Amino acid sequence: MRRCAAAAPPCPSFGRACIRARTARATPGGACCCTTRATRPGPSPSEWHTQLLRAARIGGWRTNYRIRIGGITHFVDIAFPQQRVAVEIDGWEHHGTRSAFVKDRWRYARLAAAHWIVLPFAAQVLTDEPDTFIELVRTAVGA
Repeated sequence: MRRCAAAAPPCPSFGRACIRARTARATPGGACCCTTRATRPGPSPSEWHTQLLRAARIGGWRTNYRIRIGGITHFVDIAFPQQRVAVEIDGWEHHGTRSAFVKDRWRYARLAAAHWIVLPFAAQVLTDEPDTFIELVRTAVGA
């Protein structure tokens, strides 16, 4: 486990240096501001995306954003409405069945046909490769 850039103890949350510490947002006293459920109550994996976007200072996004296309209402995990970019975080908890998988593909297809850029990510990417997640979102939204 690597140590956070500004912290003495190892960062348990990301297998790499803490994104917040790299953006000079570590907590006072040298402890990493990241947490996992194993160390103390903190954000669930499905909440990491908002923490990563805030830490990277990317704005203009909304969570659980409602988009109506052809009489069908869709909700996307993260939307950048001005840029028409939808970020979807897929994990086994909510997407572990064949029907959920098929439903998601239909939603992505409808969004793309309505000129939205859809960035689908596996939930594991948020903890394993947070830098890549941020880089791809930045590129898509032009931030």
